[in-house]
Amino acid sequence: MVGLVKSSVGTKFLWIVSFIGSHLNTVRGHWVYKGVTTANTTTSAATRIPVSWAPIFEATDPKMLCNNYTGPAKETLFVSAGSEVVFRMAEGNYVYHPGPAAVYLGMVPEGESAKTWDGSGARWFKIKEWSTGESSEELYPDWNAYQFAWPWQTMGTVTLHVTVPAEVPSGEYLLRSESTSFAVYRGAPQWWVSCAQIQVVNGGEGTPPMVEIPGHISADDPNLQVDTYTAPVEFRVPGPDVWPA
Repeated sequence: MVGLVKSSVGTKFLWIVSFIGSHLNTVRGHWVYKGVTTANTTTSAATRIPVSWAPIFEATDPKMLCNNYTGPAKETLFVSAGSEVVFRMAEGNYVYHPGPAAVYLGMVPEGESAKTWDGSGARWFKIKEWSTGESSEELYPDWNAYQFAWPWQTMGTVTLHVTVPAEVPSGEYLLRSESTSFAVYRGAPQWWVSCAQIQVVNGGEGTPPMVEIPGHISADDPNLQVDTYTAPVEFRVPGPDVWPA
């Protein structure tokens, strides 16, 4: 159930969204992408599981890289270039804060593996993003379809489906999900991040432009100044452009 609480602050009004219901295991709106599905398997053993579901509050926080995780995952999944990979929420989790999402690939440098690399350096590129509009992702079974002044493609969802571009070269990578929340107030975004270990096979010969994380999002990006109760003239998902375009 969703309640809207109106609170006056001087001459201004602050609208606070209160989510009340039976899904207490979502830890007050916090979530984590835990499982990964490929053409052959669904597992959480390839994900670097965060030790905390708490959000990240600064775009420059080192935890923006792969969150506050306990160490390398047990497995590295094989993924064929051109095929689909799906990030899946931990059981009982779903997105119910408004905001965009993105999936990045981090190219493991020579001499490292997906299991040993810490993700540092300018070796990341974005392969998909979710913005405003209607969602094509899987919804939480009891989702009440609530939206804010404008719809978000991730609201109420439990998955992020992404196709690894056929142009991606073969090799080991970190697959990174980045979910942004604008639930608190204008100019105070929060992020949830997960990383999974994959090895791309049957790859191409593309040369994606790469960025460093953190550093891929500017703290003064106007697209982080979102009022969820007033639809903007336009919105662009923060970070680099999707590759390939």
